[in-house]
Amino acid sequence: MSDLPDPRDFAAFWGLCGGMFYGALGVIAAFSAKVGTPLARRRALLELIAGAVFAPVIAEAFTGWVLTVIPGLAMPAVALTLGLITVPYGPAFIERIKGQIDKRLGGRET
Repeated sequence: MSDLPDPRDFAAFWGLCGGMFYGALGVIAAFSAKVGTPLARRRALLELIAGAVFAPVIAEAFTGWVLTVIPGLAMPAVALTLGLITVPYGPAFIERIKGQIDKRLGGRET
């Protein structure tokens, strides 16, 4: 038996799984379609890479926070979901949060 820890115990592993799943769906769609353009293929590959890089980071950073707020959830499910939504919704989510903060602070511009 190995002394290495089980990767399934870490949120980053599940975030990586979610990010790679999202990226793989895009790659399959871009390369299997007859009308898949080179631009669509490049974008799909970039989303796959972005999912592999950013999804584990986001999952590791925010899983503990989500589990603190809603303790009844399972860690793998939260981390997988965070990894899955990192690439398509990350920038829009950040802009929405920023807009809500600006709105609540009285509409101050930064």
